[in-house]
Amino acid sequence: MTRAFFTLAMVALTGAGLVDVVPKIKPSVVGITTVQTGRGLAAQLSGTGFVLADGRHVVTNNHVVTSTVKTAYFVIVPTDIGVDRRAARLVASDTEHDLALLEIDGTGLPAVRLRSDESLAGEGSDVAITGFPIGTALGLVRATQRGTISAVTANVSAEPHSSSLDAAFLMTPRYQVYQLDMVAYPGNSGSPLYLAETGEVIGILNSGFVKSTKERVLSDPSGISFAIPATHIVALLGRAGLRP
Repeated sequence: MTRAFFTLAMVALTGAGLVDVVPKIKPSVVGITTVQTGRGLAAQLSGTGFVLADGRHVVTNNHVVTSTVKTAYFVIVPTDIGVDRRAARLVASDTEHDLALLEIDGTGLPAVRLRSDESLAGEGSDVAITGFPIGTALGLVRATQRGTISAVTANVSAEPHSSSLDAAFLMTPRYQVYQLDMVAYPGNSGSPLYLAETGEVIGILNSGFVKSTKERVLSDPSGISFAIPATHIVALLGRAGLRP
């Protein structure tokens, strides 16, 4: 087998892996809508979430569901015949890692396969996300993007000058996050980050919370994305009395 043929064969196998994985991931990916109590249903999604545990729980970013007013939560599930809208309740949150856990009404939905150990995926791993970029601006369609884990890094970058230090920076907890070479959009917040070959979910995309600390030293956004490792999702489930 020639080197060129071997390379083409490997590319074909890699592509086929994600093609097979996406249909299995998509049924677990839902939209998150927040509605101020007493008002009509909001037309725009706040972000993305994904189903885990017993099929009746959804994890998303805490900033997706945070509100200063009394809010009702809904999970939006696109179907072949329309939209399945489920009422949801906030049952647990982890503000330190920007995570929120919702419980939904009705029958269970397909759950993702979540990495339950504390090991982190290695740099260079081929990964993908599936979610709702820019909310419903592109239609209520789950879209998949592919990329690579370019680094496992701290969620906070060192400040170049002491004058840049402030209370918010000093109080930000330090932990490891995935740095990704893919561009994500606000509606992608809460999307599952998974291994392209297997579909194992290794983290949750975070397009705003981490960027506000990691990229605060930049005058222009770098276009890279970040994700919170799944170990923190597992811990949140544990506090809610659930297993991955």
